Amino acid sequence: MGWLNSPKRYLLTTLKLNVLVWPLTAFAQSSQSQTPGAFDQTSNSSSPVIVAPREGVPREGVTGESDIGDACIVIGAPGEPQYGEMFSQWANLWVEDLSSSRTQLIGHSTQQASDLSDRESLKRWIAQTKVLDPKRTRWLILLGHGTFDGKTAKFNLRGEDISSSELQQWLDGDTAQWVIVVGAASSAPFLKALSGPNRVVIVSTKNSNESNFSRFGGFLSQSLHEETSDLDHDGAVSILEAFICGSQKTKQYYEDNRLLATEHPLLEDNADSLGTSGESYRGTRPVAISSAGNTPMEKMDGRLAKRITLKVRPSDRGLSGEALEAIEKLEMQIDNLRSNKESLQPDDYYSKLETIFLEIAKIRFGPRS
Repeated sequence: MGWLNSPKRYLLTTLKLNVLVWPLTAFAQSSQSQTPGAFDQTSNSSSPVIVAPREGVPREGVTGESDIGDACIVIGAPGEPQYGEMFSQWANLWVEDLSSSRTQLIGHSTQQASDLSDRESLKRWIAQTKVLDPKRTRWLILLGHGTFDGKTAKFNLRGEDISSSELQQWLDGDTAQWVIVVGAASSAPFLKALSGPNRVVIVSTKNSNESNFSRFGGFLSQSLHEETSDLDHDGAVSILEAFICGSQKTKQYYEDNRLLATEHPLLEDNADSLGTSGESYRGTRPVAISSAGNTPMEKMDGRLAKRITLKVRPSDRGLSGEALEAIEKLEMQIDNLRSNKESLQPDDYYSKLETIFLEIAKIRFGPRS
């Protein structure tokens, strides 16, 4: 075991174990830790109250120079009271993790009265975000019911609904980084409409015909809160990790209840409008082709989503913006190297991988100015 005395060898061994073993363990624990009925529409729990966002570690680019929130959570028209309770529970999980005073809530029954409809409030918020620092990630979370009439997909609001094409028009020309979640039935058209550079788009269904009530929004919200969702064990749950685990929980729900699955979530972040399912990953690494079946492995979805977290990773705290950008570029080199693994000799591959890992270690753990 003398070879373990080499810090370089130890680093590589640890990272290999992290990629191959820990994600599988975390997946098993995640499936076992589900609370039966936690998001079931027949729950007898009392109506939840949306809590005030708690103070968290500021995300990169959040400077506090503006009162405009960089996150908006939209609770759709419930239709029936039990759905309203579920949507509020899901929204509450997002509110708890997003930074204080930066989250706008639309559609909750306890929010202050406004002359604007939910639709107009959403449109105004999107317009206001265009004055924010372009480095700040925008978060738009839609939780509720969705419909498709054969031509148009819509997210149901109190009052007039919003279609996928209308939301695309409101966001047109915005080059900032966006995370957009549409947790609703028949939400697939939103993925195609909203796909673009620097955007992560997550929807509950793989096509517009999956029109039954969608539970994925709840399981995604739940997964953001669970330590077992941290598949790469870096101290923070990324959007990709939450998507993978939320997708697994959704699948497990239908299997446990012996129901035909009526929703198949997709994630899109490479601007090809195709989307990728959670089953296409081992840990956080893609191991299958896209939903369309023709996307090369090196262009799979997930590269952007796995770098976006609600909380700063412990190893990133105290690092400058320049250092974080350098780490991101090095991590992209790792992705590219792994994509070309089959074309390299093993010694050459691991030598290149070792060089990049050590560069990242120098930035994360070396002296800081």
